[in-house]
Amino acid sequence: MKFLPDGIEKELGLPHEPAQSAPEEDLANQQDLLEKADLEILERFPRLKDQPVWNKDYVPVTDTTGIDSNDAVNPIVGMSGNFSNTITAHIQGLWISAYFQGLLTKDPAEAVDDEAAMHDLRYQTVLHNRWGKWRYPTDWGNKAPSFIFDAVPYLDLLQNDLGVCPHRKGGALAEMWSPYIARDYRTINDEWANLNGNGKAASGSS
Repeated sequence: MKFLPDGIEKELGLPHEPAQSAPEEDLANQQDLLEKADLEILERFPRLKDQPVWNKDYVPVTDTTGIDSNDAVNPIVGMSGNFSNTITAHIQGLWISAYFQGLLTKDPAEAVDDEAAMHDLRYQTVLHNRWGKWRYPTDWGNKAPSFIFDAVPYLDLLQNDLGVCPHRKGGALAEMWSPYIARDYRTINDEWANLNGNGKAASGSS
C-alpha cells in the first residue's frame, strides 16, 4: 500500500525505510538513543547477548518505523502479535478512546513542548522497541512488533496509563500462578468509565 503524498508515512509513524537525511524526530535514525537502549537492555538481561540465528532478514521495528512528535492524532493499532490478541485489541481500543478524550492518567501528549519530557518519551519508545529486537530476534522479522511471552506486562502498561489497576486476580498467589484470560478484563470498560465519572460504559464490557 502506498500512502500519498510521498513521505507522509514518516509523519504518520508508519513503517518506512530509514533515510540518512531523516529529521531528528525520526527515532529510527537517532543512533544515540538506539545505542543507549541496547546498552540498558543487555546490562539488565545479559543472556540476550547470545542471539540465535534463524531469520537472517530480521529488521528491528525501530529500523523500519519513524515517529514524529507532531503526530498526536494518528493511532495505528493491530501491528502487535501475542497469544492475547483479542484482549490486546480491546484494551488498545479503550486506551485510544481515552487518549482522544484527554483522559489518560499518564498522557504522552503532556510531553509536547517540554523538551526534557519529550526526550524521555522518545527514549522509552526506543527502549520498548529495541526490547523486541533482542528478546525475539527470530520471530516475525520486520512484519510486526511481537511479544508472545510478554503480553501481560504490555497490558499492565496500558492499564496504568488508563488509571485502572492491572492486578485483577484478587491475591498474590493468583497473580503468580493463575494465567490471565479474557474474563479477567470483562469489567475494565466500566472501571474506566466510573473512574472518569461517565457511569456505565456504552459497550464492550461483557
